[in-house]
Amino acid sequence: MPVKPETRFYRRVNNFVPPEIHRQKISSLYANGTADFWYSGFKADGWVEYKWIPTLSRNGVDPLKLLSSLQALWINRRYREGRYVFVVVGSPQGCAILLHGAWNNRVLVEDFRFTISEVSDFVTGAFYDVSEVLKQSSTGYKFDIQNSHDVLIDRGHRIRSLQTARAASEIESAP
Repeated sequence: MPVKPETRFYRRVNNFVPPEIHRQKISSLYANGTADFWYSGFKADGWVEYKWIPTLSRNGVDPLKLLSSLQALWINRRYREGRYVFVVVGSPQGCAILLHGAWNNRVLVEDFRFTISEVSDFVTGAFYDVSEVLKQSSTGYKFDIQNSHDVLIDRGHRIRSLQTARAASEIESAP
């Protein structure tokens, strides 16, 4: 079965997103309208809806025509609740990142100025800021920068707590 262009688009974006950012593809038969991805990192968590258009009209794009009515309703409700939500529209000519309800208005051609890697950088910056993590790290252990992620150590054991991670780090670094 061929892969849809929208799927190829968000996969390309996510290829550049670091593994420290948890991402979860959302699809549900019972709750239509939920955004495509939930991201969670040290800095924030939030929702991203990805859309792909094969050609970009010189008049721009009306994102509400790309979103289903349930998607528009769900995204706008989360935004009004104060959640971090944005929509990314990709095209062969470039990508537009729509924040703060901008998906409710026409997007001009000049707004499609981002590359896939710049979209990935934006997603990374929105949810994860390594410099902030390192500043706030109390011990400096590399495990302090995990954000509820399982960390695999050499022996293949999963580490779930920060204390266990610190202990494992001390054991592994012992002569």
